[in-house]
Amino acid sequence: MTYPETQQEIYDTVMNHLWKQGKIAYENSACRYRTEDGSKCAVGCLIPDNLYNNLFESSGVHGVIATLLDTPKFQISPYDELLDFFKRNEIFLSVIQRDLHDDFMNLGSPGPYREWLLRRGTRFAENFYLKPFVPSEV
Repeated sequence: MTYPETQQEIYDTVMNHLWKQGKIAYENSACRYRTEDGSKCAVGCLIPDNLYNNLFESSGVHGVIATLLDTPKFQISPYDELLDFFKRNEIFLSVIQRDLHDDFMNLGSPGPYREWLLRRGTRFAENFYLKPFVPSEV
């Protein structure tokens, strides 16, 4: 798999995914990288389906990295590419996870999701000097 190379590419990928999905990945009273209905969180959408592991759940980006490092079956390619992507972008991915996913739940679902996402995504882009997301039709 080819992972996004720049922060702009990561942001665009995440925002396009979340906009099309139209909701957060939330299940069993918790935010999830993947849900049973196929929803993916802001960071979960960057994990290829064939590399997803349920051990990632209930942990932040650092926990995914730890799982990739600690689980023997993850120590061969193509998991190495996923690990490298997460390590190179750990802080940025952690901020995405917090600002473009988790905060929606922490704020008590502040209005319709797409309106919140557009406001939050625009502020996020400004903070990182990125081009803001412009939604296409759903």
